Amino acid sequence: MDNFLRPFKEYTSLTYYTNSATSNYNSLQVRLERQLSANVQAGVSYTWSKAMAKTGTINQFVANDVWLAGLASFDQTQMFLANYQWNLPRMSSLLPNPLVKAVFDHWELSGITTIASGTPADPSFSSTALPDVSGSSIAARIN
Repeated sequence: MDNFLRPFKEYTSLTYYTNSATSNYNSLQVRLERQLSANVQAGVSYTWSKAMAKTGTINQFVANDVWLAGLASFDQTQMFLANYQWNLPRMSSLLPNPLVKAVFDHWELSGITTIASGTPADPSFSSTALPDVSGSSIAARIN
C-alpha cells in the first residue's frame, strides 16, 4: 500500500550518512636511515602515538567532552619499523656472458619488518561436520 502513494516507486528507502564523530591524533616520530656501504642501506623508525575519538550516545548529566572522549578503536600506541636493501653482486663480473648479464644482474634483496601495538586479531578456524568421500563425519583439521 505504501508504494501506491509514492510518486517515485523505485525509491523505497533512503540512506542518510552524517559525520557524527571527531578524532585527533598526536605522535612522536623518529627515523634513522643509513647507507652502510655502496650496496647496503638500512633504516629504522619508531612512532609513539595516541589516537583519541569522541563518539557514542550523549549523556545529559555529563559534559560531552568528558563522556564521549576515549581511545579510538584504530589506536596503535607503539610502532617500530625496520627496512633494508642489499644490491646483490653482479654475476656478469664472474661470468662475462650476455645471457648471464640479462638474467642474473641487477637483483636486490629488500624487506620491511613492522612491529606494532594495537587491537589484537583473533585467529579462528571453522569447519562443517559434513561427511566426506570416505563417509567420515569428523570435521576437517588444520594442516
